[in-house]
Amino acid sequence: PPPPPPPRTLYNGDGRLVEFKLMHGVDVVDYQDVARRDHLRPLELELRRIEDVAAEINRDFLYMRDSEASMRDTNESTWERVNYLSVFSIVCLGATALWQLVYLHRFFQHKKML
Repeated sequence: PPPPPPPRTLYNGDGRLVEFKLMHGVDVVDYQDVARRDHLRPLELELRRIEDVAAEINRDFLYMRDSEASMRDTNESTWERVNYLSVFSIVCLGATALWQLVYLHRFFQHKKML
């Protein structure tokens, strides 16, 4: 089995050392206990460990696929909103430019400069 990850350490103000050892998935299973309980030979034990690793990898891939789908949906909805906002901004800019043309035309006609 792979070596366990290094423990996380934290020193508090009293000078005491607090140590966290975080493990998950296949790392948590004590395969020696499994071998004793199920009467497994070393080769069977290694096959059980490999099967558990493969199952964990499969679960991770399923999680990543679901996560990717969720991110893709978020990306598409965000793109749609940005697209609508850009069209709205262009329409507002065009309307403002048209209003300025009409206003300045009337202003200069009123001042009799046109």
